[in-house]
Amino acid sequence: MSHDIKSQARLFEWCVLRLLHVCGIDCTSEEVGRRRYTSTTAKVSIPSAKDCTPQGVKCAADLALRLEEAEQRRRDAVDDKAKWLFGLASGLLTILTAILSQAPLWIGIFGLVAVVSLVLVVLLLIWYFGITSRSIPSIDPSLVQSGDDKSAQYEVLTNIVAATRWNSGVTDFHVDVYRAARRLAAVALALVAAMALAGFIAARFQERITAVEIRGTTQLAGMLRCLPGPSGPRGEQGPKGDTGEVGPVGPASECDCPAARRPKRRPKANISPIWNKAEGSAAP
Repeated sequence: MSHDIKSQARLFEWCVLRLLHVCGIDCTSEEVGRRRYTSTTAKVSIPSAKDCTPQGVKCAADLALRLEEAEQRRRDAVDDKAKWLFGLASGLLTILTAILSQAPLWIGIFGLVAVVSLVLVVLLLIWYFGITSRSIPSIDPSLVQSGDDKSAQYEVLTNIVAATRWNSGVTDFHVDVYRAARRLAAVALALVAAMALAGFIAARFQERITAVEIRGTTQLAGMLRCLPGPSGPRGEQGPKGDTGEVGPVGPASECDCPAARRPKRRPKANISPIWNKAEGSAAP
């Protein structure tokens, strides 16, 4: 049973190693297994005890304590960034998975690659937050049995320096793991942006096609047209326009019909006035 677990752990570490190489991180399988680099960025070196002075050892011990605290703050800052990236990748993965169920096939290709990238980011960060190692200064018998302050402070100095080097190698390795996850997340975001742009272009093109189809179908256009509202009040009649120009004379008629006769006028009756002899005026 333990052999199977070790085999699975080695297989997973091999996958992590290949993924780190794809993301441009140069590391070995031993470093992935230990989760620590052998060569660190902490350039701390101390001479032998006989070449040190009591005052120098005391100042170096105080400075080593500050370096150890700074290394711890650096690791905490990297952990906070990794947590932020884990939350972003998880949320984007959920949203993108829901969108892909309704996206067209040729747009879904971008989304599928983005989903794979985000899944790798999440798995890599889960491995990042796995069991890790940290070194702390230890209390050795040589420290307790020191005969003077110089020897005791020198033992403290060597322990702090050794712990700082170890922790620096662990932090450097986790920084590279975070960089690999961030690069994968950047690829996923670029693919999501490309998918959104392609979807916008496709939607605009589809709207134009749909509008043309609706205009070409009279029945469908009538169904989509809104019902007419009530007629408004009749407005005032506008001013009369100017009389237009007289049009040209039309062509002569080609009909052989006889010309219409004008009706004859009746002759006016010659009515003589009747004189009223009594009044001396004519009646109308």
